Formats: sequence, structure tokens, C-alpha cells
Amino acid sequence: MIYFVYTFIALVTILSIFSIYSFYVKITTHHFYTLTLKRILRLPEINFQNFFSSNALRRTVKFLLKKNQKNLLLQLSLGKYLPCCVFLERKGKKDLSLLLLAHFSPQQALENLQIYIKNDYRNEVVLAALAELYFLKSDFSKLSLALQKISDKDQFAQAKKLYFEAILALQDGDMMTASENLLSAVKLFKKQRAYLEEAKAFQMLGVTYRASGLFDVSQFMFETARKIYESLSYYYGIIDALGNLGMLMSLQNRFEEAQDYFDKALQQNACEAYNAYLYNHKSLLYFFQRDFTKCESLLEEALMINREYHDEVGLAFSLELMAYLKKEQKRPQDSLLFAEEAEQIHQKYNNFSALLESKYVQATAFYELELFDRAEEISRELLQKTSQKQSSFHIANVYNLLGLIYIKKKDFRRAKSLFQQSLSLEQKNDRNKAVASDYYNIALADLMAGYKEQAVESLKKSLEIALANDDNDLVNATQEKLNMINQKE
Repeated sequence: MIYFVYTFIALVTILSIFSIYSFYVKITTHHFYTLTLKRILRLPEINFQNFFSSNALRRTVKFLLKKNQKNLLLQLSLGKYLPCCVFLERKGKKDLSLLLLAHFSPQQALENLQIYIKNDYRNEVVLAALAELYFLKSDFSKLSLALQKISDKDQFAQAKKLYFEAILALQDGDMMTASENLLSAVKLFKKQRAYLEEAKAFQMLGVTYRASGLFDVSQFMFETARKIYESLSYYYGIIDALGNLGMLMSLQNRFEEAQDYFDKALQQNACEAYNAYLYNHKSLLYFFQRDFTKCESLLEEALMINREYHDEVGLAFSLELMAYLKKEQKRPQDSLLFAEEAEQIHQKYNNFSALLESKYVQATAFYELELFDRAEEISRELLQKTSQKQSSFHIANVYNLLGLIYIKKKDFRRAKSLFQQSLSLEQKNDRNKAVASDYYNIALADLMAGYKEQAVESLKKSLEIALANDDNDLVNATQEKLNMINQKE
């Protein structure tokens, strides 16, 4: 009996020691993982548009500690990754070796991972990495194929799948699916201690809610992402969050707060190439304030930097913003040239929604140049493209433009029908300012066709909605039109 008691006490003691040791190992691994993560995120090669896998990094740290290779960990944290890649491959960890390589040499890693996955086709973390690399190359067809092969066996891979499916849904204008997938991804990333990916998912949620007009929720998401980036000392992420917050404030006409966010971002940024991103966003602050001189100055800076650093995606954004600026400045020929250059880049990177935006600006430029047949041709092309594939592009804008074209062609019945189609879409999407504008245009078509009573009814609806949404320009235009009708009676 005594022998049994002593044996039991010894067993409990051994198990307790083992449990304490396991806990200590876990703490040590997590400590080194967090330390290595923060150091790697400070490397200039790891910018916001780069590949990153917290899962691969954590597994690498754990394996190197197990093999007592702290020196290799130190080298890795300083950006000397090749010795670590060689060691991992030599020890039979080729997948980890290639995933680590992807952080620093994505194209080389992509080529090798495509070969590797043929022999290890069930490796979902590698599939998730391939999906991310395809996304960075804007190869959306291969991205979709890679995502289809990921199940729910590995939580990190599942989270990555949800994240990229959300981005694809966002491009298609499916805000509900995008937000649901991102919220699920956030939970999984948190469980996996994938801090950077968690922050990026919050950031994308901010973008989704901003596009949906849920500005308070959007701000909360951007601020949450910012806090995580700050805890990681990842200044690219901090700057990106600040830039998005500045843009969000601009959209709400909270110009002082927007200015503050942009100034903070520019003060923290030490990379000239990234300034172009901030200049693009800050230009919107002045665009909404109709300070076109400052807006143009920032966009010219952004264009110069993007061209210098060969950032084609950033360049396309600058060109598109410049096209809209020239449109507002009543310089349609310049607007057309910038929109056409932006279109070429969007075509190259398969950015369907942005491509449609560029085509739409071209159509409006042709309208302003009074080349109505060409404007109609592009508008019809846009209707055909959007009927074949979903996007976040607001097709109501095209119906509105076609209505204006038919006003010019004096086909008022057809113009009214097009404005009504635009109105129906805008009401469905709760875009109240656009709804007010559509009622105004319907009234215009009725007035020109001689239907004065119908025109007055539509103008009253336009005025009511414009007043509720503080659209002073439309309020003034509507009141002016009503006064003109009353004076004629």
C-alpha cells in the first residue's frame, strides 16, 4: 500500500514537472516567435504588399529552437534568410524552407511551390501560400483554383481562404459575404496567433463597411487594426490604417480629423515609395473640399513617385483620381487621357471593377466633348460587361449617363426610362444623394417633354431628399428649377 502511494506521488511529480516543462517550452517558443515576428516586420523587404505567413514563421521558430539553432534565428531576424532556408531543406522541411523564401523572394518561391504542391497536394498551408502569391500577382483564376482545394482541416489555411474569398466578394460588390467571411477569418487568425493577418482582416473589414456606408463600424475596424499594428511595431500597417482613417473622415466631410490622420501617417512614413499611397488618399481630402489646386499638386507628386518606383497598381489609382479631377475641372480631353492610361493598367492586372470605373470616366469625357455616339457606345459596352460579371461598380451611373445622352438627343421618353432604371438601382443600394439626383433628372426629362405637373412632383421629391442629405448644390438647383416653373405660370 505504501509502495503504491509513493509510486503515485512520484508519478504525479513527474507529470507535474513535465507539464511545467511543456508550459515553459510553449512560453519560450511564443516569446521567440513574437520577437522574431517584430524584427522581421521591421525589415524594408516586408512591406504592406508583400507575402507573409505567421503560420510558417511560428513553425520555423519552433523547429529551429528544437534543433538548438538560435544563431539561425538571429540571422533570420536580421534578414539573412538563406542559411535558414538551406538548414530547413536539409532537415526535410522543404515546405517551410519555400514558405520562408516567399517572404523575401516571392517569384522564386512561387515557381518552386508550384512544383512542390504536385507531390504534397494535401498541404493546405502551402495551398494558402500559393493563393496569396497568386493574389499578389493579380492572377485571380489561379487564386480561385487554389482556394477551392483548401478544406477546413487546417484553421490557418481556412482563415486565409476566408480572407481571400472576402476580397473576391468585395470586388464583385457582395458586401454581405465579404463581411461574414472576414469576421470568421478574424476569429481563426486570433486563435492561431496570426497577429499580422488578424490586423489585415480588420483593415479589410474597415474597407468593406466604408464601402457599405457604415462609417462608425468602419472606423472601429480601422482603429482595431491600427492597435494591432502598433503592438507589432509594424509601421507600414500603422501608416495604412491612418491613411484609411483619413480617407474615411474625408468621405464624411470631417476635414480637420482627416488632415490630422494624414499628417500623422506622413510624419511616421520613412519610405518615399509609400508616400504616393498617402498622397493619393490625401488628395481626396482636397477633392471633397473642391480645393483642386492642392488636390492636383498631391496627385502629381504621387504620379511621379509611382512612375519612379514602377508601382503600376499605385500609378493606376493616381491616374484614375486625376481623371476624375480633370472631369470636375471641366477639362474632358485631359480626363480622357488619364482614364485611358489607367484602363490599360487595370486590364493588365485583371482589376475588373477599376477597369469599369476607367471606362465610365471615358464615357463621361466623350459626353462633355459632345461626342454623344461615342459616349453611348462605351456606356452600352459597360452594360454588357456588368451583365456578364458581378463587380462593385455602380451600374446606376451608366443608366444616368445614358439618360443625359438621350436628353441631348431630344429623346425625352427614352431618357426618362433610363433615369428610372438608375433610380431603382440607387434606391436598392440606399444611395440617397444619387436618388435625389435621379428624381431631378426625371423631372428634367418630363419638363422638356411638356409634362409640367409630373416634373414638379419629381422636383419636390428631389428637394426633400437633397435637404435631408445636406446636398446644397442640388437643393439650389432644384429650388431654382421650381421657381422658374412657378414664374412661367
